[in-house]
Amino acid sequence: MKLGMMGETIVNLIFSYDRMPLPGDNRATVRISVLLREGLITRDLSDILHALRMARNKAVHENYESVEEAQVLLPLAHKLSEWFMQTYGDWEYENRPFVMPEKETAPVKEPGKETEEKLLQEAETAAAASPQVAPDTRRERARRAAGRLSMSEEETRYLIDAHLRQVGWEADTKNLRHSRGSRPKKGRSLAIAEWPTDSATGKKGYADYALFIEEKLFGIVEAKAQCKDIPSVIDGQCKDYARHIREEDEKYLLGQWGKNRWSSTNPSSPSLP
Repeated sequence: MKLGMMGETIVNLIFSYDRMPLPGDNRATVRISVLLREGLITRDLSDILHALRMARNKAVHENYESVEEAQVLLPLAHKLSEWFMQTYGDWEYENRPFVMPEKETAPVKEPGKETEEKLLQEAETAAAASPQVAPDTRRERARRAAGRLSMSEEETRYLIDAHLRQVGWEADTKNLRHSRGSRPKKGRSLAIAEWPTDSATGKKGYADYALFIEEKLFGIVEAKAQCKDIPSVIDGQCKDYARHIREEDEKYLLGQWGKNRWSSTNPSSPSLP
């Protein structure tokens, strides 16, 4: 919940710093979309903000909690905070590695509601009183700061999971994986993680995701941090996985598409992000 509140606060402060009117439809999703459209945040930052927002919603409305998910969201929130500092605070701030908090042996006293409200008001007052920065200058600062971010493969997968779920696939890298017994099933569109192939490339032939609509294989997805050479991954690992589907998995194939032993021509398939 706290991380979600932090993300929402950063979004609101951006509107204040840049003297932007709030949208008529003032939902959090719309505000994030406005910032993305205006070039003030990148797609990666938008994904992080949405991830924090959705986790907060689950925590508030479903009493959801997960240590594993918190261990992914904390460093993502740290990256967002560093970007915000470099864009709206100290332009000379240098990125620092995130250090996971030690397990507390004694309860941590949280600030009271009055303290939180006071800090939020002070931040809003500082934003409103700050010198106005030209839009193009701000966009350039935001772009440069975003370029310093480097997400791990685990963080990238977490965000890809969210994208896949948004367009109709069931995705959960931690639990919905081949090694845990996940297999294609009728009536479900599954993104099964760590699907084995006979490929000799990559991680011993394990594709990050195999996409199944019911019991048919529709595609292979490989997750890589943006600092990697993405085109070479597509030309190398992704294609090689698709060309080396294991013999025991041939029952899932739709057919041949060039050298690739699967097809995604079915018009009923969910659209990929």
